[in-house]
Order: sequence, then C-alpha cells, then structure tokens
Amino acid sequence: MKTTIFLTALLLICSTSSFSQRYLRHYNKGNEYLDTRNYQEAIDEFTKAIESFGDFYEAYYNRGLAKNIIKDYPGALNDYNKAIELRPSFAPVFNNRGLVKKELEDMRGAINDYCTAIRIDNTFADAYFNLANAYILIQQTDSACLHYRKAHEMGQKRAFEQFAKHCDKSK
Repeated sequence: MKTTIFLTALLLICSTSSFSQRYLRHYNKGNEYLDTRNYQEAIDEFTKAIESFGDFYEAYYNRGLAKNIIKDYPGALNDYNKAIELRPSFAPVFNNRGLVKKELEDMRGAINDYCTAIRIDNTFADAYFNLANAYILIQQTDSACLHYRKAHEMGQKRAFEQFAKHCDKSK
C-alpha cells in the first residue's frame, strides 16, 4: 500500500514537472518572439502555452499584447478579458485593455479601464498618461491636464510634452 502511494506520488510529480516545463517553454519562446517583433510566432507560442495550461493569465496578457500590436483589436480584447477574469488585480492588463478600447473608439470604456488600473496601482504613471490622452479625445482638457501633471510627476517621459501642448496657458 505504501509503495503504491509512493509510486503514485512520484508519477504525479514527474508528470507535473513535464507539464509545467511544456507550458513554460512555450511561454518563454513566445516572449522571445515578442521581444524580436515576430508577433505571429509569439501568438502561436502563447496559444500553445494556454492550450497546455488554460489558467495562465500571463500568456493571455502577452498574447493580447502581440494581437494589439498587429491591430487585431477584437482578439486582444478577448485575451485581456480572459487575463482579467484570471487575475483581476493585475493593473497593466486594465491599462492595455483601455488602449484597445480607445482604438475601438470606446472612450468611456477606455477611461474606466485606466481608472481601474490606477485604483489597483496608484503609482502606474502610464495609466495616468493614457487617461489624460483619453480625456483630451473627449475634450475634457482640465481632467487631462491634471493627469498629465500627475504622470509627469511620476516620471512618465511623454507627459510633459503633452502637458505643454494642451495645458500650458502661457502660449
């Protein structure tokens, strides 16, 4: 009986190790492709990682990044939605989903996502910057200027230029 339990445990450990190596291998390869701008290959590898381990929010998130870059906005939105379902406390996915919603001209949805990213992580400078950009697009300049200033104070490099362009009253 003890031998059976031991062998079963050993088999489970070995198969789990092989399983985890497979999805991590695809995930890491996907990241390599993402870094080298081979976006379709990255999508394929992240898909294989997801097929190996369906609750892998990082693979959904990174596949969403690749789809966003190649302008597959509906596909990116689906991946970001799944990543949020799996890890609702991950601020970058809300920020990136906001970027996709902006491209799909859902400005209210984009603003809500940027605000959610900021609620999760109030030090997320890019979310403040993207929120400001969305406010500019819906002509809420005062709100945009407030968020450009905040993003700049946090070190977001493009925020000062946008603040000067839209908010500097001395022009």
